[in-house]
Amino acid sequence: GLRTGTAPLSTLAAGRTWNGKPVFGWNCLVRREGWIRCSDPITVLESRTPEQDV
Repeated sequence: GLRTGTAPLSTLAAGRTWNGKPVFGWNCLVRREGWIRCSDPITVLESRTPEQDV
């Protein structure tokens, strides 16, 4: 359906910004330049808990 409003970007921007813009994939590394679309599969190779970010 059609979505309106600023969420979730406004929520994301509250704590995750870079150069004044909200960011996605804060701890991600790019292997190949391109675009990620909503339907694209994504594989998480490693992860950590928020406590490990301190």
